[in-house]
Amino acid sequence: MSVYQPPFSYNRPWDDGIRCRDQQSADEGPDFTQDSLGLSFVRFQHLRSTNGSLEDDYIEHLIRTSYRTAESFLQGRVLIPQTWRLIMSGFPWGYIELPFGPVLSVESIAYVDGAGDDQTLLGSPAEFDVDLESGPKGGRAKIHPLYGASWPSTRTQHNAVVVTYTAGYELVDGVASIPEDIDHGRLMVIGEMYKQRSESVHAFSQNPAMRPVRSLWAPYRMY
Repeated sequence: MSVYQPPFSYNRPWDDGIRCRDQQSADEGPDFTQDSLGLSFVRFQHLRSTNGSLEDDYIEHLIRTSYRTAESFLQGRVLIPQTWRLIMSGFPWGYIELPFGPVLSVESIAYVDGAGDDQTLLGSPAEFDVDLESGPKGGRAKIHPLYGASWPSTRTQHNAVVVTYTAGYELVDGVASIPEDIDHGRLMVIGEMYKQRSESVHAFSQNPAMRPVRSLWAPYRMY
């Protein structure tokens, strides 16, 4: 009995034959004033510090470290909204998959046309279609040409196409709406680092206290 084989393009990765890299400037990174874990809450309600403000600098360092630890484990999930650029050597054969999510908006797709001139496709009014995965566990977004259209041709160069987009959890009253499970895992990381200020017998990544943290974060990990 013969087995149906879909066309070759169905099995191709979206970036087949395309060189890609991600770029972000220093001022486009996370603004920690928008973090859902504030200094006062962590100091008094979680760590229950009796040292007043004497350790504020150290506690703020732990908060930022817990943030970076979470994002590293979550493999592409961004917590505080920030701007990213996906730089490609050309348009792919079909859709474009953005490496970081959840995506809040796609601002533009800039490209260098065959004549070497700079051109831009704008997100508003829409000159492309963005397929977003909604919800707190939403993953990577995909960008498609508009119905009946195709991606324009570009000049061959390493930065022929630049997609600018914003990823992270929506701000509510100036604070990122990070899921509670992720934040609770961060609190556990903060507590563990607060009481363990030097290398122990086991490495931090092997610390038994980290097992429930990974369980809390695992459902939000992007693959």
